[in-house]
Amino acid sequence: MPNGTSSDQETIEATIAPFYHAIGRATARWQHVEAGLFVLAHAIMQTDYKYSSVVFLHIQSADSKVKLVDRLCRAHFDKTIIKYERTPLLKDLNSAVAVRNSIAHWEANFILDVSVLEPWVPPIALTPHHLDVRAQADTRAQQRIR
Repeated sequence: MPNGTSSDQETIEATIAPFYHAIGRATARWQHVEAGLFVLAHAIMQTDYKYSSVVFLHIQSADSKVKLVDRLCRAHFDKTIIKYERTPLLKDLNSAVAVRNSIAHWEANFILDVSVLEPWVPPIALTPHHLDVRAQADTRAQQRIR
């Protein structure tokens, strides 16, 4: 906001503060999820903490950590437990990974034209990061057709 006043900036900061607070809470909650995944992986691997920690923390993507724990569970637990306990949890975990990734890899933007929003909707939107070429439309195919 190049021509904005400090009052404008304070208004924007006050409006966006609950959004950033929610992002912080979501990030902290995901840390609890990863800690639980680690505890389960460690228990199934039955190795020294040092080794299970190295293996688990070597994996950087949330999706790959969930897949590792899922494979360990499938190898360790009875098929009945997998069907009735793990399968529903895996669905929830995969959904949580998608939300976690959208928070971690997308960009928060302030919606200036609030007339397009319902009164209770905060003027914040998560959009693909402006530097992520994978999120940009590929118009080359359209250009070839013309």
